Amino acid sequence: MQQGIIDVVKESRGQQVVEAVQKVKKIRLYIKEEQEILREAYKTFFSFEPGLDVVGLSDPSLELENLDSVLATLRPDVHLIGTKILQASFIDTLEAATI
Repeated sequence: MQQGIIDVVKESRGQQVVEAVQKVKKIRLYIKEEQEILREAYKTFFSFEPGLDVVGLSDPSLELENLDSVLATLRPDVHLIGTKILQASFIDTLEAATI
């Protein structure tokens, strides 16, 4: 059997039917946005995407010093970052957290 494929056994009118289903890894997304309305809009929009899993939303009070521990715990694949907080110090913090 190919890697990433799993067998699913279903019961159909008393007979077992085996189907090959591809197991897809979801992309883990963390959203860091200052404005609550945008955070909620992103969360709602991305929740309808089957290949995405929103693992966390930023708290506006979250300090940069605590961000690395949050990211280490949640381990997102992608960070969606609002433009107002996209400063050199924030990028340095992200780089340090992902190394």
